[in-house]
Amino acid sequence: MKIRQNEEEDKKSKDNCLVKLQHAGKTGKGRLSKQILYNLRNRIPIQNLIENELGLQNHMDSGIFRFECPLCSSFHTSVMKNKNLARCFDCKINFNTIDMVMEVRKTGFRQSADFLLNFLNTKQEEKPDVRGAGTPLRIGKVLSKSNFSKSLPDKKINHDSIKSLEKDIDDLKYRIDQLQKFIVNVFSKKRQSNNGRINE
Repeated sequence: MKIRQNEEEDKKSKDNCLVKLQHAGKTGKGRLSKQILYNLRNRIPIQNLIENELGLQNHMDSGIFRFECPLCSSFHTSVMKNKNLARCFDCKINFNTIDMVMEVRKTGFRQSADFLLNFLNTKQEEKPDVRGAGTPLRIGKVLSKSNFSKSLPDKKINHDSIKSLEKDIDDLKYRIDQLQKFIVNVFSKKRQSNNGRINE
């Protein structure tokens, strides 16, 4: 009986910890979860942060984004968009978004993370709905407009609906295979015509 009570208390304690972590980003108290920190480091483009939020001097130099290093004030800097890092080549230091805010605003880790959380939340609230302006549709909308969706079962799955789905999937596989063959054929013809020009 006592073991069972301890297990229940452990479970309640874990649940309370999870609730605190989920609300940590909103309240400014407690530790930030790994997922929140990951999002702060990777979902906010560092070039946008430097240009628009932190007010660092910046310019383009031969197609390379340069900004004033918050440590040495040099412009021998760049950003690595694929890794979302900023680098000062004189200081030999990489900055992620949190590091950059800490250095520019002279704040601690948590205050910098809170600043980025507010920035991230504000940007998500400001996003307009631009459906139809080049934004891909959700798969549900695509399926609802296609013949494929007519074969989807409502709530009950029966043998006929499964067979119909399998037939539609086979048909899609066939079409994809034909498209791949067509693409390969077009590229091989283009390559042959380019080789003919080179040999002339």
